[in-house]
Amino acid sequence: MHLKTKRELPTGIFLLMCALSILVVSRVLSRRHCLFAWNDTICGELVKESIVPFPTPWSCIGGCGASSGGGVNDRQLKWIGKGVSGTLLDCEVQGLYSLLADTALDPSEQFDGRMRLQSNSLVLTLGYHPQWFDTRLFIPLVARRGFGTQSGGFGDVAVEVARSWGMTGGFRTSFTTTFPTGKYNVPLTAERLLVPEMQPGTGTLAGTILLEYGFDFDWGLLNLGLSGKAGLLTIQTTDYGYDKILGRVISVEKSIEIARQDFAVKNDVGTLYPDIVSIHADAGIRQSGKMHGFSATLSFPLYGAAYHEREVSYDNSFSNDPTDTDYFRDKASAQHFADTVTNGNDTLKYENPVVVGLDGRGRWVVMEQTRIARKSYPGLSLQYSVEKSDISLPLLFGCSVHTEIDRGVRFTGITAGIGIKFRIY
Repeated sequence: MHLKTKRELPTGIFLLMCALSILVVSRVLSRRHCLFAWNDTICGELVKESIVPFPTPWSCIGGCGASSGGGVNDRQLKWIGKGVSGTLLDCEVQGLYSLLADTALDPSEQFDGRMRLQSNSLVLTLGYHPQWFDTRLFIPLVARRGFGTQSGGFGDVAVEVARSWGMTGGFRTSFTTTFPTGKYNVPLTAERLLVPEMQPGTGTLAGTILLEYGFDFDWGLLNLGLSGKAGLLTIQTTDYGYDKILGRVISVEKSIEIARQDFAVKNDVGTLYPDIVSIHADAGIRQSGKMHGFSATLSFPLYGAAYHEREVSYDNSFSNDPTDTDYFRDKASAQHFADTVTNGNDTLKYENPVVVGLDGRGRWVVMEQTRIARKSYPGLSLQYSVEKSDISLPLLFGCSVHTEIDRGVRFTGITAGIGIKFRIY
């Protein structure tokens, strides 16, 4: 049954309004900065001649995780172009729209070719560029729709620290930390969570290491790189409770814990995120006033399974009434019984039971999570973009396609977006 939702603004109009708003604000900020420094009338020429160096390959190719494709938002476009090199502080804003294939509720229907999910994203990137290193802060805001419902809010915030060597070609390395700031357990029903693709966050703290080399030619730029991403910590519920008024399970206590499982990390709701090794190649072809960008990223998961414990069932057959035969005084004794109770054929009654608390009738509620398995496959992402070069306010238009490789190539999504950069100081 689909949930009724209020009439919403079409996605295209929403993104266009965001882009126009950003454009107006950016122009005002840029003009204020020029008035403060160079009296505005010759601002463009002074910037061009005095503080913008010849763009190095690594300053021309950037994005989430600095070209790694595995930072705050895997659907974010890489910025291939001149940008606003030569500033101490700058800002980038991307508006993105994606159509995605979901993993379906039935593992046998994991990849049926249907694009059920829609994702709107607005990603703010703040850059700080002192003499010896670069730092970027990624703040994503997402809104996703599918399965007759929607989710949204802030995604996982990330911080990147990078270091480059050379002027017109050389090595660049960076480390990106992604923090579990986005919601990762938004429910679809009382017994089932939304699929991971619908969740704004991951519930994991992850790190991405990047090493790349940039080349500069007369015709444009070429960038080759290798990156690795691994989950380190997750938010885990250490104690559950039961809300008698709302009639649902709640988290009483949470903690940050190491939840590694071979070459993967598992969050609080049972979603596995495999470690990933990626290689990428980015090229920019110069044209009068423009930069045409091409990018290809091939990713390899280091763990073959990515299961989700999504389905939850409840049983309230245990009592805390001393007159009942199945009486348990406290949660610990009820939990021990749930772990060991068997059916008539001596098989365990529950697979993964958790006694969460007492319901309104004074009976112990047992939560059982069912494991729904899926596999993880290598992925290939291809991007084309064009940058309209501008000293004060460059624009980027781009699109990317996403596939997974398993005895062939399966189409899993497409992303289109617009990006704007401007100087702060």
